[in-house]
Amino acid sequence: MYAQGGQEGNLLRASGFQVGDAVLVYPQGKTSNQANLVQLIRLEEQGFKAPIHKEMTDQGFVAYSAICTHLGCTVSWVKNQQSPTASYTECFCHNSIFDPTRGAKVIGGPAPIPLAQIGVKVAPDGTLVFTGDFSGPIGPQV
Repeated sequence: MYAQGGQEGNLLRASGFQVGDAVLVYPQGKTSNQANLVQLIRLEEQGFKAPIHKEMTDQGFVAYSAICTHLGCTVSWVKNQQSPTASYTECFCHNSIFDPTRGAKVIGGPAPIPLAQIGVKVAPDGTLVFTGDFSGPIGPQV
């Protein structure tokens, strides 16, 4: 479900995303806890590299905890208009930068570990659903 904006509370549909798009969302039924906030991103599948959990992606969709592993601020999507594969996730509180194509690996800043990945699938009706638990710890790890 969308976490903010004009579509807050609405279900997510794969058809509403282009490569390079990202939104903040909550898994259905998990909106009461801020720690469940997720950044959902659509990228080119062939751009995914280790250590991403490819089995937790579907049709280019990948999702990570939106809570920075440094001090718990909410991360933001920085979209590169010319090259979606050069886009990245950043925590503007202390400038930690994460690479969503490589399992949200830390590529800059003080965050000690990557953002935890959560599985996402495109259901037969085109809605996006989250599967399973996060792949690791979420929030501050210092």
